[in-house]
Amino acid sequence: MKLKLINVFAVCLITLTVLFPSLTVFGLVWEKHLNFVEQQNISLYNKSIESECSAFEIQTNFPTNNHVNLNLSNNYQIRHLWRWLFLFIPFCMVVAIYVYDRYLVCRAHMHQQQIEMLEKLWQQSLEK
Repeated sequence: MKLKLINVFAVCLITLTVLFPSLTVFGLVWEKHLNFVEQQNISLYNKSIESECSAFEIQTNFPTNNHVNLNLSNNYQIRHLWRWLFLFIPFCMVVAIYVYDRYLVCRAHMHQQQIEMLEKLWQQSLEK
């Protein structure tokens, strides 16, 4: 039962390691697409307002709200940080698995050397 649980955990870990970067990249592309569509809508809206204003000879000045822009930039930075974190986590998982595998190999090698040394000592004690 323990071995099956470890195998299931390993498969889930490997699957997450493969999927996290692709999901992160998809999220980046999707956000860029949404920003592009939003900019197009804003551009079309501004053009329609400008054409209406020129028809009525009204000049419009759109006020800018720096506080809102600051919040949007902070929100973007936090999302950007999370994306890099999701790209970094699978890399760390792969490195951790590799290091743990190397540790197990080294531990098995040291154990085998200790067994060989004890067998030699035992053979020497039997010969005396």
